[in-house]
Amino acid sequence: MARLPLVLSIVAAACVSATAPSPTSSLPVGAAVVGPTTTTLAATDAVAGFVDCMASEGVVVDGLRIDATGHVALADLAKGRDPTDPGFRRALGRCGELLVDAGLMSLAEDPELASTVLDELRQFTSCVRAEGVEGFPPPSPRFDGTGPAFDPEAIPYDDPDLAAALEVCRSRLASE
Repeated sequence: MARLPLVLSIVAAACVSATAPSPTSSLPVGAAVVGPTTTTLAATDAVAGFVDCMASEGVVVDGLRIDATGHVALADLAKGRDPTDPGFRRALGRCGELLVDAGLMSLAEDPELASTVLDELRQFTSCVRAEGVEGFPPPSPRFDGTGPAFDPEAIPYDDPDLAAALEVCRSRLASE
C-alpha cells in the first residue's frame, strides 16, 4: 500500500506540538477544524501552506487537490514519488500537520489503514515513554485522521524531556 508511509508521516507530524498551547489560541494544539466549520478558503489556505512548506524542504508538490469528500487526494501527493524516500518523509513530517490540523486527512474510508495507523500511534506512545516521558497519553481510540491523535489536555507539556522525545520518535517513525 503505497500511501501508508505517506499517511503515517502526516499523522506523526500531527501527533503533538512540542510546545504548550497558547492561552490566546482558539483551538487546542493539534485540534482540527472538521465538518461544516471547515471552509473552502481554510482548506485552500492549508493546502497552499503545505505546498509552500514542502517546497521549503526541497520537495515540489504540484496539483494537490481536495477530493469530493473534502480531504486531500493522497494519490496526487504520492504520484511520481517514492513515499519511502527519507527526504520526502522528513518533509511530510515537518509539513503534514498543516493538512491534519485543517481536517483535510481522513482514515474513515479505509478501516484497515485506520487500524494500522492506530497501531503506529501506540508504538509512538511507547517510544515517547521509553525516551523518558512516562506520562505521555495513549492515542485516542477514535482517531480518524481529522482531529488530534492524542488528547491535548493529557500531554505533559511541562516535562523537560518531551521535545527531545518527540523528535526522536518522529524520526524513528519517519525512517521505518
